[in-house]
Amino acid sequence: MGGTVRAHVANLRSHCIIRCAAVESELETVVAGIGKCLWRVATLPLFRSKKMAASVHRRLQLLLRIVGTWMLLALVFVAAPQSWMRDIHDLVGLGEMPDAPIVWYLARSVSAFYAVMGGLWWIVSFDISNHRSVLRYLGWTTSVFGAALCVIGVQAAMPLVWTVTEGPIVTMFGIVVLYLVSRSKHAQAPSPASHPPAQPTPDPL
Repeated sequence: MGGTVRAHVANLRSHCIIRCAAVESELETVVAGIGKCLWRVATLPLFRSKKMAASVHRRLQLLLRIVGTWMLLALVFVAAPQSWMRDIHDLVGLGEMPDAPIVWYLARSVSAFYAVMGGLWWIVSFDISNHRSVLRYLGWTTSVFGAALCVIGVQAAMPLVWTVTEGPIVTMFGIVVLYLVSRSKHAQAPSPASHPPAQPTPDPL
């Protein structure tokens, strides 16, 4: 009887290991696909005409608003019931959520911070030309923040799914923002042909 149970447990463990490896492989494929999609949005061929600036502007504006909307969804967890957070905590493989004041404080305050950042992305999307310096700052800090999330995730022994999906995507988003901002500036730079030399005024007799 004991041997049968041990064999069953061993088979179940082997099945779980194989299944986890398959899920990790699928997640790596998904993350790579998301990165490729973000990069394609940034590097689509641009029109060599007056529409170039408008094309870059629209792509950057669309990207900022999509990410801003996604981050604004964190508002739900500012006031969500604790039971929701416990269920999600267990669902992502983190086990039972600790019931301590600091845990609930950080969960809700970080959610509020993400929502504030989502609103900021929306605000700068309405006037990209005048907020270019702000966007460069946000692009750099977002890229560094994504790299920091990877390190923190490894040090905190977070699940592999969490580590490979959060930090790399955040870093890729920051890089794409920086790229589009630089292209937008280049596209809007006036060419010498657009400003013909001024004709000399004749001297009065």
